[in-house]
Amino acid sequence: MVVSMITSAQNTPWSGSGSVGIGTLTPSAELDVNGKIRAKETIRVTASNSNGYVSSQLSLNSHDNYRGAGVFSLGQTNYWFMGNPYTDHANSFMIGVVAKNLETSTGAAQKKYAKFYMNSSGSVGIGTTTPSHKLDVNGAIAWGNAGAVLSADQGASIELRGTGLPFIDFSNDASTDYDMRMILRGDDLLHIYGGGCWYRDL
Repeated sequence: MVVSMITSAQNTPWSGSGSVGIGTLTPSAELDVNGKIRAKETIRVTASNSNGYVSSQLSLNSHDNYRGAGVFSLGQTNYWFMGNPYTDHANSFMIGVVAKNLETSTGAAQKKYAKFYMNSSGSVGIGTTTPSHKLDVNGAIAWGNAGAVLSADQGASIELRGTGLPFIDFSNDASTDYDMRMILRGDDLLHIYGGGCWYRDL
């Protein structure tokens, strides 16, 4: 192991004002470690002043297409990654996960394991790394707790379910609740309503 200390002429090696290198004879910061660092419990980074205008930073830099620049979390059965993916670290951000039996600890940084992906244009993909819209979801979208779903069933479908009266509103005025409404008023009974009138029962 190599430990070096560089001090200015007016300071001794024990003054605390010099640069320390571990594994390197040419430290470029107050503490420069050439190798791995292990810490137990907490690593805290604090800004250099107390007024809140100076940010504290933990910089994770990719070099020579290393497998991702970000945070790796090693779970019991899966590896998780959050940051800039391998081979595309300059243009995107992702959250990925992969089973331990499929990859090494850094393998989750590959784009093919992305569950959430954002490109440099701000477009977000869920289940896809090639979003073609601001939000691009490869799969069904559910909301509420009654089984409402947007899906690709039969090409495209909207499924509204509930114990009440499911409906779809249409309006071309942001200040109006709706101009026309399609509402399911009973089993096999669909109504179209607008302007205070029922237009048609389907």
